[in-house]
Amino acid sequence: LDEVRNQLDSFKAISKDEWEKPIEFNSFITPPIPTSLLPFPVKDFGKELATSTETPEGMTVLAIYASLANCLQGKFVVKPKEDADFQETLNLYTFTALPPANLKSAVLKACQKPIFAYQQEQRKILEPEIEKQKSMYSSEKIIIDGLRNKLRKYSSDELKEEIAKKEANLPKIEALPTFIVNDITPESLAIALQQQNGKISIFSDEGGITDTMSGLYSGGNANIDILLKGWDGGYISQKRKDRDIELNPLITINLTVQPVIIRNMFGKKAFTGKGLPERFLYCLPKSNLGFRTHDKDPISSQAKNDYNNVIRQLFSIPNPENPEILVLDKLAHKKWYDFKMAIEKEYRPNHR
Repeated sequence: LDEVRNQLDSFKAISKDEWEKPIEFNSFITPPIPTSLLPFPVKDFGKELATSTETPEGMTVLAIYASLANCLQGKFVVKPKEDADFQETLNLYTFTALPPANLKSAVLKACQKPIFAYQQEQRKILEPEIEKQKSMYSSEKIIIDGLRNKLRKYSSDELKEEIAKKEANLPKIEALPTFIVNDITPESLAIALQQQNGKISIFSDEGGITDTMSGLYSGGNANIDILLKGWDGGYISQKRKDRDIELNPLITINLTVQPVIIRNMFGKKAFTGKGLPERFLYCLPKSNLGFRTHDKDPISSQAKNDYNNVIRQLFSIPNPENPEILVLDKLAHKKWYDFKMAIEKEYRPNHR
């Protein structure tokens, strides 16, 4: 107690002029993320999208990168060197924060548009076969139910064996392709991942998804293991009464929301101390509100077509049983190493 009193006395002795001025959340000036970082030809689309909407380029860059990751996750992994012991997946967790009226929805919608168009086309192609699977499943279930009714009257090992065989051979009903969801609980996310072969994306321009993920419907006791594992394909095993889920999920997340959502999200009990915030790539750009001209040209048809074609080409790459390994060349490896070491130094005590 004496030690605590001494510390309190020392704090009281400090002049108010000696305290540093608090840094407000919105006063952070982060490095810009220019569209020049994007690969050709999506670079042109990104530049024109940011220009036409008069929004920070960083928001567009992260939305495009997340869209590309949506198409590529699970198809490739990257190693810094041929003999490296670890590899990186191509999915991303991104978080862009901007105040209202910054056209976040317009940017996100433009980047998602070719993904949803491709999804709709694939659904039309696959829907007849899936309906056939549903019909076959229903028919087989009726036959099995009839056999069970018969079993109640005339029990026999042969009948039990026939029922077991038919149940084991029930036709599988495939799910319609779903590349992006925007509001889903962790429990439903696990089911969706199982249906979508372990890959899915969460894109949202609303903060409600963070409340849902943190346990809005479970008293704040959400199990976010699926989000933690989905960042790098970690193994998930869930046992439920009606379903067993075992997979190595890959999730891409792009949240384009208001700054207050970051504070609220990572102040929630479900996210505290579990390493989820560290998995995100953040963009906190300076808003252009008050300085827009509202007379910019729309995105050109050429830029839209080029972006659309890239998305389709990436989707057309087959999903391999094992991802193809990409190895950084010497120049890329140097850039990766320099960046890694710069981050490493920031972990040092009393780093400034």
